[in-house]
Amino acid sequence: GTLSFAECARRLNRLPAPEVVFVRGNHEHVNWREFQAAWDGSHRKLCMLNGSAAIQGPMVILGFPCLLGYSGEVFERVPFDAERWISPIARQFGNAIQTLWLMHEPPRGTPLSEPHGAIAGNREWTSAIERFQPGIVVFGHDHETPLRREQWYYRLWGKTLCVNVGQWLPGPLRYCMMKFSFEQAEPSLATHAEVTAYPAGETVQVSYAKAVS
Repeated sequence: GTLSFAECARRLNRLPAPEVVFVRGNHEHVNWREFQAAWDGSHRKLCMLNGSAAIQGPMVILGFPCLLGYSGEVFERVPFDAERWISPIARQFGNAIQTLWLMHEPPRGTPLSEPHGAIAGNREWTSAIERFQPGIVVFGHDHETPLRREQWYYRLWGKTLCVNVGQWLPGPLRYCMMKFSFEQAEPSLATHAEVTAYPAGETVQVSYAKAVS
């Protein structure tokens, strides 16, 4: 059955991971405070990325805002021009920001979302990918197109690995696991990544190039 927002928070909080990172979707303004209150009942920090970055050892995870839906007074507004908020993070962490990007809205122009309509994606995100050339971009919003097309990844311009595993409501749960290799302990660009989609268990490899000047 459907979980309440509080129960969803409690279950996610019990995941055996040192940290759980969220990015905002187009419905997170609905009962977000209920979810937050349930989360705050634990000792784990609520990490919601909204045009910001999370640091996990050597990994810098860039989390995009969602320009769809209503944010209200719950989430800070982020400039539509992604370069305005990505550039300060890039100045702080350099090419480490190219390791992993998380977003709800798809970048427009991949076969992992519909070409037209509300789920087609954001051209601004596509421009940001072209400018900064991240190794991996993970997104959702369009839940069915990847399943109908039987395609869960696409290399944008032959470089950035875009991932949307999709999800049918009846299940089973679809998700991906990623393993990253780094040469140093401080925030830095990964050297290699392995992305596996489940339940199929299909794996693709990513090799990271040097920074964009």
